[in-house]
Amino acid sequence: MVMTEYLVRTCCSTGSPHRRHQSFTAAIQSQSCPSGFHHVGARCYYVGKDDMSWKMCHDLCYSLGADMASLETCREHEELANFLLFNTEVDFFWVGAERDDSRLWSSDQWIWRSGSPLTIGPPQWYFSQPDDGPDHTHAYIFRDVNYKIYDAKETDHSACLCEVAPKGDEFLQDYLKKFWPLSSGSQVSGTSNRVTPCPRPFRDVMGLCLHIPDFKGAWDEARLVCQEQGGDLAVLSSCVDHSNVARDLVREKADTSYWLGARDVVGYYQWVTGAPLASGSFLWEPRYPLEEQGCLLLYHPYRFFATDSNCTATSASALCQYFW
Repeated sequence: MVMTEYLVRTCCSTGSPHRRHQSFTAAIQSQSCPSGFHHVGARCYYVGKDDMSWKMCHDLCYSLGADMASLETCREHEELANFLLFNTEVDFFWVGAERDDSRLWSSDQWIWRSGSPLTIGPPQWYFSQPDDGPDHTHAYIFRDVNYKIYDAKETDHSACLCEVAPKGDEFLQDYLKKFWPLSSGSQVSGTSNRVTPCPRPFRDVMGLCLHIPDFKGAWDEARLVCQEQGGDLAVLSSCVDHSNVARDLVREKADTSYWLGARDVVGYYQWVTGAPLASGSFLWEPRYPLEEQGCLLLYHPYRFFATDSNCTATSASALCQYFW
């Protein structure tokens, strides 16, 4: 048995999914990245500084034995964005996503270079993107909006962002692909291992039990309505949960905004579960939170990115969740 297989079977086969993921990440980071690349999450990234066209970036990555960065899950994207925000001041980076006009019939018209779909909407795209401008067939990420995705022309200029798998045991890479897939189509909630059906009137949305009551009112009233039905205002504690819920609301043609279960408590936001909500979370629309607001809202005009709002506003509905 190779050393990595022993490591995975002895260290990473038990415990919560979160702890197993931490063990996998630690195992990967015990391997080495190529010279000039940085460990971020489970990948190695080359972070360029010079502006160049998309093709020049593609050729540079190829010369480095890498490919253009494909941020195929919101977790990957969030980890890399946080790294870039603290380790570079470069505004724009090319990423390996392209518009495939042969798939005009499909909701997955944008694809990563691996062929995996890049679904439009939060938390990866900025809320006004893609704007489908002329020849906007490629993509970059933009610092001013926490490195969310914009569409662009191939001839535009940005810095280059390349990625490669860490050097090391092939078994580990195969194992991670099987059990921690990077396809955006495989995004699931951290609670998706629940097998008990959601109680009525809640319904299952990728492992979360959610319900939208016939209600519009203030945040306190919304919370009371949810509690009367056996739940509470929803807690979207990961970018995966946010992505799944936002996409579900779009599919259901939701046309209003929704209170979530977090509010400002003496200078920081806290979920109703007691967990903190960081101001830099991918859940937020990048310009928020604002200092004068107080309660968390999934804001319909911003494609269900979260904003803060006056807690007494009465124009929003409630997004309720049943907690097991």
